[in-house]
Amino acid sequence: MTSLADGTLIADVSGSSSHALARSTDHGVTWKNVLQIGPYRMLTPHSIAELDGAIYFAEYQVFTSSSTPIRLWKSPDRGETWTVQQTFDGHRQANGLAVDPQRKALWVYFGATDAQSGVHRSIDGGATWSAIVKGKEGDVVDAQVLPDGSLLCGQSISYQPWRPTVARIGVGGPVSHLATLPSASYSTHAVSTGGFVIGTTYEVFSDVSPAGWTRGSLWGSGDGVQWKKLLDVPRLSSTDDVRVDVYWELATGELVVSVRNAAGFGPGGRGYLLVNTVRQ
Repeated sequence: MTSLADGTLIADVSGSSSHALARSTDHGVTWKNVLQIGPYRMLTPHSIAELDGAIYFAEYQVFTSSSTPIRLWKSPDRGETWTVQQTFDGHRQANGLAVDPQRKALWVYFGATDAQSGVHRSIDGGATWSAIVKGKEGDVVDAQVLPDGSLLCGQSISYQPWRPTVARIGVGGPVSHLATLPSASYSTHAVSTGGFVIGTTYEVFSDVSPAGWTRGSLWGSGDGVQWKKLLDVPRLSSTDDVRVDVYWELATGELVVSVRNAAGFGPGGRGYLLVNTVRQ
């Protein structure tokens, strides 16, 4: 689920064999399905983005490992109606979106194999796109736009010879590696009081983690350049990934840290921590 600037909620809802986007304008009391998307779905709250009054949705799928057409949907009326703005070929899934209101730019990132991964940018509302980074360096699930228009992200890299890093992707395509992460990243959040946090997921079948490392973790930076580990959580089941993600921040400043398959939490190891941050 995601929340638009005016409080409208957009959620992915699933049935027996398909997904739909549902919309609520009364803080979640009532819902209406507004877009049938079949086997496609949202991946994170940042599968939805808004720019210049329009709402965008990038599709994610798990029904094939092959490249398949991926649609970018656009809504002019806060998610009430949707049309296809662009169809991307040569990719497996769209992981997420980011917006740069100052430059009226929309970013989308794709993942999976080297050939299917990449980061693309549009400056005309998603009508045309430029490939900024192609290949595994562009395997990104979530990112934040920096003041200069570049992207800050944790890479979602699972297999050697690549290693996941905190990366900065420039508008012209250069990639700077700021810190090595112990496992793939699925979330990047800009803290309202300054600084950034990045969540990582230990993936069972990955081979990029250091020997003996089996934890999900949260990493922080006051300036986006120097990074350190803030916390980690042990996994509950040795047969599943353990995740640590931040997509939300409360009005009172606490980060909402979501965990999955984490020891010490509820059924399935699912739960939340509220984390206060101090910028250093």
